[in-house]
Amino acid sequence: MNYSDLSNVLEYEVSLLDKLVYRLDAEYLLVEGNRHNYLMSATAEVNEALEAIKEAEIRRAVVSADVCMSLDLDPLTPLAEIADRAPEPWSTILKEQRSNLISLTNTVAEIKEKLSRMLAQRIAITEEVLSLLDSSNPMSMYGRDGRRSRDTTISLLDGRI
Repeated sequence: MNYSDLSNVLEYEVSLLDKLVYRLDAEYLLVEGNRHNYLMSATAEVNEALEAIKEAEIRRAVVSADVCMSLDLDPLTPLAEIADRAPEPWSTILKEQRSNLISLTNTVAEIKEKLSRMLAQRIAITEEVLSLLDSSNPMSMYGRDGRRSRDTTISLLDGRI
């Protein structure tokens, strides 16, 4: 059983998640600041970080299975249970690393949610503007040639509101 290998893999995952948080923050700030010219690069970096995390997860599964076998546990035993069964100081170390993983994962989820909301709002605004410009839409103000297609004055008195 090699707790050191498991700890090293977990520490590597923590560092990858930390980089992912940084890259998601950068992507969020680019979207928020309308700096779309760098958005493709930021998205590519996020995807690279996600791929590295997937690879680290596979390594962790292999190392974790080895530790589980030495503890007479199922190879798919969760990290919390492995940490509970590990001797000191490894129990404390593994619990701390698990806590760091959970914290960073929660941060990733929060940033993802903020980014999703912001992008959804931008899409809704874009769709609204496009519908106003669509000449086949009765609410459209402009035709395809760019000219006003109808009177755009809105009045409470004539019932057009």
